Amino acid sequence: MLLKKDFEMAFSKLVADNPDVIITPFARVLFDTTRTLSSALEFLQKLKEKLPDCHICAIGEQASFRPERTLSYPFVNSVVRFSAELTVKDLCLALQQGKKVDEVVGVLTKTNFQKRLNDKLWLRKLDSLANFSLV
Repeated sequence: MLLKKDFEMAFSKLVADNPDVIITPFARVLFDTTRTLSSALEFLQKLKEKLPDCHICAIGEQASFRPERTLSYPFVNSVVRFSAELTVKDLCLALQQGKKVDEVVGVLTKTNFQKRLNDKLWLRKLDSLANFSLV
């Protein structure tokens, strides 16, 4: 559970860093209780209010199996389902290069949901992550 001091410290740090992208898990672990869910959602909503240009991408169980609900939160820009490791890298590269996120295979948005819903990107070779690094 996010305690108030943890919330404030994490919030202040993220706002000061002013990230272009936040990748956040939407998973059972994060949402085990209603209080945790409301705290996490409140945290993300306040972040989006302070950092309106920051792209918030949801990953994890909830995002994978309930993408439509996850995208219904106004502060969530995109969802990456299932094995997110390489897709998140593609998402970050697209954002860095000013490309349309809607075109990235495996990334669901509010505007491409029906088109991309059946993209299933399972990571088949874990060795491919050996030299993995983000942007």
